Amino acid sequence: MPRETTRPASFRLGAWGLRLGLLLLLSLLATSYPWRSVAVAQSATSFVIVNANVVDGTGAPARRAAVRVVDGRIAEVGDLRPTGGDRVVDARGLVLAPGFIDTHNHSTDGLLTEPLAASQISQGITTLVVGQDGSSPWPIADYLGRLRREPASVNVLTAVGHATVRQRVMGDDFKRVARPDELARMETLVEQGMREGAIALSTGLEYEVGSYAATAEVVTLARVAGRLGGFYVSHIRDEADQAFDSMREVVTIAEEAKVPVQNTHIKLGTVGVWGQATEAVRLFDAARARGLDVTADAYPYNAWSSTITVLIPSKRYDDPVEVARGLADVGGAANVLITRHTAHPDYEFKTLDAVAKAQGITPVALFIQIVKDGGASVVCTSMMDDDIRTFFRWPWTMVSSDGGIGMRHPRGAGTFPRVLGRFVRERQWLTLEDAVRKMTSLPAARLKLTDRGVVTPGAWADLVLFDPVTVIDNSTFSDPFKQSTGIRNVWVNGTLVWDEPRTTGARPGQVISLASRQPVEVKPRARSLGVPFEGTAGSLNAITDVPGVEVGFATIVTGDGALVRGKGPVRTGVTAVLPRGRSGDNVFAGWHTLNGNGEMTGTTWITEGGFLEGPILITNTHSVGVARDTAVEWMARYSDIVPLPVAAETYDGTLNDSLGFHVKREHVLAALDGATPGTVPEGNVGGGTGMVAFGFKGGTGTASRVVTAGGVDYTVGALVQANFGRRPQFLVAGAPVGREIPDLMPETGRPRAVQGDDPESGSIIAVIATNAPLLPHQLRRLAQRAGLGVARVGGSGGNGSGDIFVAFSTANPGTYERPATAAVTMLSNDAIDPLFQGAIQATEEAIINAVVAAETMVGRDGNRVHALPHDRLRSALRKYNRLAP
Repeated sequence: MPRETTRPASFRLGAWGLRLGLLLLLSLLATSYPWRSVAVAQSATSFVIVNANVVDGTGAPARRAAVRVVDGRIAEVGDLRPTGGDRVVDARGLVLAPGFIDTHNHSTDGLLTEPLAASQISQGITTLVVGQDGSSPWPIADYLGRLRREPASVNVLTAVGHATVRQRVMGDDFKRVARPDELARMETLVEQGMREGAIALSTGLEYEVGSYAATAEVVTLARVAGRLGGFYVSHIRDEADQAFDSMREVVTIAEEAKVPVQNTHIKLGTVGVWGQATEAVRLFDAARARGLDVTADAYPYNAWSSTITVLIPSKRYDDPVEVARGLADVGGAANVLITRHTAHPDYEFKTLDAVAKAQGITPVALFIQIVKDGGASVVCTSMMDDDIRTFFRWPWTMVSSDGGIGMRHPRGAGTFPRVLGRFVRERQWLTLEDAVRKMTSLPAARLKLTDRGVVTPGAWADLVLFDPVTVIDNSTFSDPFKQSTGIRNVWVNGTLVWDEPRTTGARPGQVISLASRQPVEVKPRARSLGVPFEGTAGSLNAITDVPGVEVGFATIVTGDGALVRGKGPVRTGVTAVLPRGRSGDNVFAGWHTLNGNGEMTGTTWITEGGFLEGPILITNTHSVGVARDTAVEWMARYSDIVPLPVAAETYDGTLNDSLGFHVKREHVLAALDGATPGTVPEGNVGGGTGMVAFGFKGGTGTASRVVTAGGVDYTVGALVQANFGRRPQFLVAGAPVGREIPDLMPETGRPRAVQGDDPESGSIIAVIATNAPLLPHQLRRLAQRAGLGVARVGGSGGNGSGDIFVAFSTANPGTYERPATAAVTMLSNDAIDPLFQGAIQATEEAIINAVVAAETMVGRDGNRVHALPHDRLRSALRKYNRLAP
């Protein structure tokens, strides 16, 4: 057990006394208890780890520090003192590191049958990537959706498999080069997989289905993954005598597809290439010197695991000469261990040589017979330690297991402790800090996980506490499932999942995807252009800075030319905001209407009950119904309680076939299933795809503020769908930007009123989130302040506008489901003003971010809405002395 102490700081409300209980609570907070101690104690994922040797994942030297975790994220790192309500974990003599990230894992099915994933978390793994070697679940959305409904103890990402896609298109006729029409269908499927949540394209070019693909095919499909923000991960075509040609192919794919690439489980696996790892590293260093993003991963064993047929690259499995050559390449039949053979289970965990001798036949004859009987899984000892050391010392090699739940290779249970125990402590191949970097921040960077892989404030609290003196792998080839030792505790998203020697039973893992990251190219934000804003932004400057909040999108852009109702052109989508992810724990909420020529369903119950019961959907005017109904269906996956979600809209008919009803059930599900924490894309995405603001292209924007109220730091985040405003009224940081840029008005082919005379008829939806403990009446007041943010950019709430705002608080978890009474925390009204200011400032910046990020769009009937020109924005700010340095 972690050495933990707790001082409770909670108050129970009597059956007669919500009002009395709140008064008592506020009185006590004002006198005897510091606010921070009470606020921290409210969360089951809030605690302080003290006396730790922190290896933060960046490669920096270890340092003594304490780490405070609040609501699943790291809140502070440094010389901290626990307060009265803190749970304290004493880490004296232990190392605290970020959770280990396994970029190559085969637990695709195992996570569904063994979601506690003991063999993984006992190694310190907190995040893993499945869908490897060209084989992935399909459809991606169904697999990730199930993991969201039935979470595991670890965070999960998946690649989309090349072989999976190839076989869906070509069937059993895959032993040839794909035709152009087949390749086009594969492109469509790869894009589908990426948009459903995959983070990369994986190939297994050494395996049967993938081996017939030409390099050009892989380049084409990798380009799709790269365009959508992913990367290409390759089990290369040959890891034996042709390994260097295969590595050069990886570099070619990186160059031609313009995509980051990863040579997975890098190795030199046959006698003919032993001792040449330095040459492989030079090859990749040269590629990096040319600007290519090339990385690798490796496991710490001199034996690989695969199917027996990979020993014969020519695929002439019944040719005795070829089989003899294949066995010689790995040092002989004594180096081939059979780990799974359905036809003869008695062969398992015996070498090919031993079984052949027992049968009285040659190893070649036995090999041929095994293939005829359906094949086998094998482990081959055929790598040199010197090569392994060279690969691990390359700065761009990360640690991966190529293992997983049920893997009959010791790497499935021992990879990460083996690196720490054998490569760091015993052999001193790596420093502790560099080994941890290869397990944490390096893979996090490859996966674009901006809030994992480091011990730093704002990051998710994926943490590993281990004993550097005793940590070691215990799994062997004869006992591949034996648990490692020395990994004391593991937290995933702030929840303890491993307490050596057993799991805790908690399953807080998240699904992490790129589905909500479209478009994925990095776009400038208002601050980067020199727009000055008041207040302190959160680390992401997004609504997702509020712990637990997730955002997802489905963006629909198809067709061009004249409007044909029901067929397009389509420029629309849907945005989903999940207050507490998929927990089903409802939040206190309030809402406000500045002007009500618009629609937001579900608000009546917010007024009456004070709770937001589910996600918030934002879409176009005529898609509120499908958004609301699909949200109910989606929520029914997680709970039998009849939900009342919120669905809101703004009108996108200038660019979109709005009466064509193009937002369908699958789009809403994609937005909900694709919702993630982290960076939020802006501009022409989701429900904001077809929107117009101040005569410029509008859309989705977000921002956040960190404020201090009652002595405690809280976060206020805003997300807007901006589709409002008259050009002459447009203000940026107080400068009359709209008057400075009177041209570039929407080109619609319709006569326009004289500039400045057209009435305001657009709309804005604003979602305000906070982790401050506010009650419904306070949240209604917080929602009102969004209107002041609208005013600061020139909005006036005209007669034809629909300006509707909703606010919620992620504090006070578990309140909704209490049977009779509930203990709640409430921030005093006297302390609330900083939150009001934060909401105003975040709303203002979110609107400007939406307009800055949006790009020129041509829609129905050739209607064109121009983007705000960034250079002219800066010129206007400079003219009025408002340009930030």
